[in-house]
Amino acid sequence: MGVARFELIVQGQSGEISLDAFSGVLKHANDVLRSVAKSVSGSKKRVVRGYVTDLKLGSLAATLEVRPEPAAVGADPERSVLQLIRGLEMVEARDELPPDFDERALRSSKKMAGEIAGGAEGLTLRLLNGGEDATTEVSRRLIDNVDRALKPASTAIGGIYGTVDVLNARSKKPWFGIRDELSRRPVRCDQPEVDVDRIKSLFGRRVYAHGQLTLNARGQTTRIGVHDLSELPSLNNSIDIERLLGAFPGRTGDKTPEEFVRELRDDDRESHGN
Repeated sequence: MGVARFELIVQGQSGEISLDAFSGVLKHANDVLRSVAKSVSGSKKRVVRGYVTDLKLGSLAATLEVRPEPAAVGADPERSVLQLIRGLEMVEARDELPPDFDERALRSSKKMAGEIAGGAEGLTLRLLNGGEDATTEVSRRLIDNVDRALKPASTAIGGIYGTVDVLNARSKKPWFGIRDELSRRPVRCDQPEVDVDRIKSLFGRRVYAHGQLTLNARGQTTRIGVHDLSELPSLNNSIDIERLLGAFPGRTGDKTPEEFVRELRDDDRESHGN
């Protein structure tokens, strides 16, 4: 699984950056990283842990190493840090919800940007290893962009396809989350009465949630009031691409593409005893 190293720079003059600002930036950056890493891995448990391996003075620069937890499944430190940097770059530039950032990650990002005070003039995040160059700047502008990205602008009836990856059963009003398979964005799901046991049984499974969508000004779904939740077959059980090629003209004999695919599905059901 490897490790990822990145640099977090708190810009400012030596001796002018308060300890509160520096420690606050580290805390909230760690909160964002943990949320993004969980989304990347599809796990409901903590999958990575960050370690400070170097500190430089002037503008305070912390070199952080992100390692997988010993028993973590699906942890990907490098991709998690890449998504962290790219997501912050996106929401710094515009009021748009980034992939792999749930509400908690966005609110922690907002708190991190809020620490740009007390001598801190801005933040820089830079990936130090891996095959890609990733750097972004963060300013207090991010605060307003997060607020606008989460602000409801309209509602619509519709649905989302994805996997159940969050369950908050401890809050006064339990809720769960689905990772939209098209946008890769986590979406909060609310119901009048959440069936906690059922949601636990669906964790990591592919579902379709239908209900009232809450959209931001860019038309992105921020929440859904779920009216109906249906489990779907895993994408891993779909017809393999080599066989699907036969659905194209010239490869199906005298059958239409629809008849060809239907025959494949019938064959699959018989081979699995269904």
